[in-house]
Amino acid sequence: MSGYLETAWSPAEPIYRKLAQLYLSLNIEIAYEDEFAEFAGVYRSDGEGGLVDEEYTDEQIEQMYT
Repeated sequence: MSGYLETAWSPAEPIYRKLAQLYLSLNIEIAYEDEFAEFAGVYRSDGEGGLVDEEYTDEQIEQMYT
């Protein structure tokens, strides 16, 4: 399953958390970025209803745009 969400100011974390809680066997991986606020990362489900946020470093973000 794949999808795309566009939100103002921040990722749609509450939606992703709910999906992780409802679908424990689903491997969820959601990349996010905000080129203006200069933050990015990946949310990954932990298989127990939780979500892990792996924020990218400044160096990783810089590589995205070069």
